[in-house]
Amino acid sequence: MPHHQPPACSPANKAAESPSVARDPVRPYAGRRALLLEDDAYVRDICARSLVKIGFDVVALADTREAWRALEAGGVDLLVTDHHMPGNTGLELIEKLRERQVAIPSILISGNMPLSASAAARKLRGVRTMNKPFSMADLKQAIGEVMGH
Repeated sequence: MPHHQPPACSPANKAAESPSVARDPVRPYAGRRALLLEDDAYVRDICARSLVKIGFDVVALADTREAWRALEAGGVDLLVTDHHMPGNTGLELIEKLRERQVAIPSILISGNMPLSASAAARKLRGVRTMNKPFSMADLKQAIGEVMGH
């Protein structure tokens, strides 16, 4: 699935955060931008489709170098990353963001998460871990937890 990429300079939708604006119950994250980092094309496609269904504009990437460029461009409201990635792990990516004082709500996914990575991720605010396989309902719940909805 080709990634859906809005202009890099597009700001995150702050109107969706306003309590006076009703959220669409089917697409509660409409106008929000998610960065999906997954090296398995099949899993990336399924996750991207799931995120689009609930309203996210999705940038789906397969490597951490591309992810850094997307993160530096700004406007990312949610990071969903596989832990086992070529180059940096998903956890290392999240930790580097935190070192730079960037606290993007993040979900770290893995089919085989090391206990040390899971424990380290639990210590970070706004980060949730998920084991593959997971359902759409599980993903929506995790997003709600990290984004405060």
